[in-house]
Amino acid sequence: MYTLMVDNGVVSDKPVLQALRDNRVPYLLLEWDLTKQAEFEYGGRTWPIEVVQYLQRHYLCDAAQKRLYSWMMLIVCRRNSASVD
Repeated sequence: MYTLMVDNGVVSDKPVLQALRDNRVPYLLLEWDLTKQAEFEYGGRTWPIEVVQYLQRHYLCDAAQKRLYSWMMLIVCRRNSASVD
């Protein structure tokens, strides 16, 4: 819902991007890796594409850590200390 609202101009993705830039989000727990997130089409993305692109540049993700269900994996990502805004 959030992504659709951003895509349609109802809300802004700026607060989320600012929290990421301010290093207030040291870890991510994702259902899909960031490559897959970027491949989702309109209406299927969990995060706005600008947020996903930022995450791809600034976070490192481990291989899927735990299978939550037969179809869902838990992926842990952490801020890449070498990345620069």
